[in-house]
Amino acid sequence: MRTLKHVLTLPMIAALALSVSGCSVVQSLIGGTHSVDLAVGDCIKSLDGDVTGSDNQVGQVQVVDCSEPHLYEVYAEVELSGDSLPSATEVETEAEDACFGSGFEEYVGAPVTETEYVATYLSPSQDTWDAGDRKVTCVLSTLDESELTASAKDSAK
Repeated sequence: MRTLKHVLTLPMIAALALSVSGCSVVQSLIGGTHSVDLAVGDCIKSLDGDVTGSDNQVGQVQVVDCSEPHLYEVYAEVELSGDSLPSATEVETEAEDACFGSGFEEYVGAPVTETEYVATYLSPSQDTWDAGDRKVTCVLSTLDESELTASAKDSAK
């Protein structure tokens, strides 16, 4: 599962920090892709209905072809190092360039401040860290939370 948190990174641009935690037996029976298994280029239909509890944890997500309506798209990843789970501040520092700097610009073709997108990221929780998860997954969505019907890759918008 991943925890949904809001982080302000640039003026008028909100970024979400999603933190991964263990998935339940119920979620594994539902199907879909676990948020720790997302890859660059994956388009995610929605997180609605996948967010549970007061910690806003997200586990399974529905990956769809990017030509289908979707709310999120994975655009970059960064590996964390160390023996213990970094603090939220340390994770944010590690994610800064990949999710809000060069990683975004390389994928979309323009800086985040010049696009219609909001930068977002998923990060390990203690449970998934203990299971070997070291990946921060950068995800974008539109500023107005409208659905996308094409990939943001090289769109420069």
